[in-house]
Amino acid sequence: MARIGPGLAADLRRLRADAGLELPDVVVPRLLIVWMQLFGAISLELFGHTKGVVEAHDELFDAVMETMLEQLGLAPR
Repeated sequence: MARIGPGLAADLRRLRADAGLELPDVVVPRLLIVWMQLFGAISLELFGHTKGVVEAHDELFDAVMETMLEQLGLAPR
């Protein structure tokens, strides 16, 4: 996991407090990173940016989802 600077750490504490989340420090940045990756993956597919790059779009999306689950410690069995 990348180093979290003091500004981002403060943002994450505020986010956790505002949402009433009782999560370990490492979980909130991982959730945000996965949310950004998911949004990006969906946007790339929706707007056709993976066309001409890969043909197996379903397999690519599955690989992206598995990677994100691993980042959250929820790797599929």
